[in-house]
Amino acid sequence: MQRISFSFFFVILLTLCSSHGLLAQSLDPALKAAREQRWADVLKLVEPITASKRATPQAWLLKGMALGQLGKHAEACEIGQRLVRTNPSSLQYYLFLAENLQKAKEIDSAIAVLKDASVRFRDSAQVQYALGVAYMSAKEWELAITPLEETMMRRPDNANVMMLLAECYARLEEHAAAADLYGRIADMQPNNLAARRALGVTLLQMDQVDSSIVVLRGVMKDDPKDRAVVPTYAAALNAAKRYPEAIAVLRQFVQQYPGEADAWYNLGVAQQNAGDVDSAVRSFKKAIVIRPSFADAYFNMALAYDARGFSEDALQAFQRAALLKKDLAAACYNSIAIIYRSQSKIDESLAAHKQAMALAPDDPRAYVALGYTYYIASMFQEGIDFLEGARKKFPTDLDILTPLGQCYVRTGKFEEARAIIATLTPVKPSAAESIREIMK
Repeated sequence: MQRISFSFFFVILLTLCSSHGLLAQSLDPALKAAREQRWADVLKLVEPITASKRATPQAWLLKGMALGQLGKHAEACEIGQRLVRTNPSSLQYYLFLAENLQKAKEIDSAIAVLKDASVRFRDSAQVQYALGVAYMSAKEWELAITPLEETMMRRPDNANVMMLLAECYARLEEHAAAADLYGRIADMQPNNLAARRALGVTLLQMDQVDSSIVVLRGVMKDDPKDRAVVPTYAAALNAAKRYPEAIAVLRQFVQQYPGEADAWYNLGVAQQNAGDVDSAVRSFKKAIVIRPSFADAYFNMALAYDARGFSEDALQAFQRAALLKKDLAAACYNSIAIIYRSQSKIDESLAAHKQAMALAPDDPRAYVALGYTYYIASMFQEGIDFLEGARKKFPTDLDILTPLGQCYVRTGKFEEARAIIATLTPVKPSAAESIREIMK
């Protein structure tokens, strides 16, 4: 969450003191210390004032600011609550309290304070902005949109608000809305490289690869030292199947920054896509040395090993990836099952298939793979029983029909096989032909 800076609070303090004519001479030394950010001195100077009957809200605010800057957020929150309770018509005290609640990791309480303030101060863009940022801190991207949009209505040219709103849309995968905002910021502020970089990323997520490449190349040209843009630019080149260019960009990058695990991984992916499997393995290994828990690097290295015929190395890498990343586990076990199947280790293959289905019960690909294993192992009736059940579970998935049709043929159920061929011919003619071939 973006936090309100010291300078913002100091402006609040000066505004309050000036507007109420309360900038008492006794506060001058504390104010001077605050300007110089000598917070321990501020606390020492203001505490005698707050202990007396002549303490003003401004003195309490100075003390709260000092406590907050010294990391004593709970005590700062107590002062903020006191100020809100005794001065309910002053927005600045709500903002101060919410800021310190945030620093104290009490995000829900900060949001509650700001929601109260948004009711009391309906016309304030400041409170709507703060509420939107607080929701973002809580990762409540959808809830953040309304207050940020209200802020933007009042301040339509505020690039900072637009950036935050665009991030919310991007987090919600509403890429078109995010791209529109990033593009508007880039038009307003051509030197805003962060907005242009974000626009390039969003265009890539929208599969507008060529446009993404143009935008990201421009960012690299304007700021050659921008490390963040290079991997994304390479990913865009990779998505465009411009593998040699992606490899060249990433090789230069890893020479400059050899400790970047993601860059080595991206280089390995580009090399893998270009068919240079041996180089890809070396790049994945580099990534894993830098980041031993890099599950995606293990997974892609396993694919590379499998492509080279190094089955045992592939099995170990898949197993490691499955342990490191839950989201990859089903795909890993499915791949393990296929390797065991190629080694005629049918029991091991069936066990791995079942593990994959247990992890991803709604993924038809795991069912299709097991169906092929039943067929290849000549377990035709078992395959029929299983695949007919899978067909009921996934009635629109046509890939299930190919191994099912093959099992039908091998058990002499030609009418059922012909019905599947008729279904597949218009949409998957090669799959239909594979069944027709074994009927000859």
